[in-house]
Amino acid sequence: MRNYKRKSDRGKTDVDVLEKAAQLDADFSPSFVTDRPNPEPSPDPRNEASPGRSLVLDRPITPISGSTRTNEISTNPLEGLPIEGEVLLKLTVLPLGKVIKTARTEPPRVNEHLHLTVTEPARKVLRLSVYPARSQGKYGAIGHALLGLEEVLARKSEDFSMKLYRHAEPDINPGSIQLSLEYDTEHQRLTLRVKKASNLMICHLLKSHKHTDKFNTYVKAALFKEDQKLRSKKSSVVGNERDPCYDQEFLFKIPQKHLADSSVVVSIMLKELLRKDIAIGRVILGPYMYAEGHTLTPWGQVMEKRKCVKHWFRLYL
Repeated sequence: MRNYKRKSDRGKTDVDVLEKAAQLDADFSPSFVTDRPNPEPSPDPRNEASPGRSLVLDRPITPISGSTRTNEISTNPLEGLPIEGEVLLKLTVLPLGKVIKTARTEPPRVNEHLHLTVTEPARKVLRLSVYPARSQGKYGAIGHALLGLEEVLARKSEDFSMKLYRHAEPDINPGSIQLSLEYDTEHQRLTLRVKKASNLMICHLLKSHKHTDKFNTYVKAALFKEDQKLRSKKSSVVGNERDPCYDQEFLFKIPQKHLADSSVVVSIMLKELLRKDIAIGRVILGPYMYAEGHTLTPWGQVMEKRKCVKHWFRLYL
């Protein structure tokens, strides 16, 4: 788990693990959360995570009672978002994947409360997702905050302050990918180059692959305008490699007037013979230009400063 920020020190707990992961992710993300890259093209990029935008979620979660625990959850305030206006909050319990609460609100003032009954809370993670009110597509979240319910119960009524990140699943590190981005203003064209990937892992997907390094992968790049997929392209399949070299270039036509609401989702896909291909991990590039502290994200550097950006990115789901 990650994306979690403590307000006090009580020795090494699950919170320490979450905080450490969040620090590793402090690379480039659009989260307010944003997409974070590792400036060093290292094969072991521990800080290529996702979002980096500083959106701070304060005051979630106070356990109330119970063996099949009942918790009262509140969120207030929600700050530092990369967009203005109304947002949609979704509260989900993992690994069940069940959305238990949705609410529309206009930051920073948020006043949402929920009574939640959970069996075996030690095995559960609470995910708070924030979406623009106008779009709630699969890849449209501004960011997610993940919080282990076991730690919540242990901390009693203490408040938690969290940041949002692009990854939506805890405890998954599928590997990393080296990308470069460049935008040609004259031709209104984005050039995405996928060089290679490093340390790909698939044990989180298929138990049958748990003890093997032999699998085939390819890259899929999809251009979105808000929630609408406009175009999708694929690389050639690379066989039997955990550190595959793709050396693939993708070109996307993006009019300048649509840069603010366009994004590119880069996924590494596991090539299956008898089943549907599965995403090992992905990186979401755009549409947010700024990360925490008003720092330009890689997407922002390309679109606002017209730089050619090359980074290692940590993959996530």
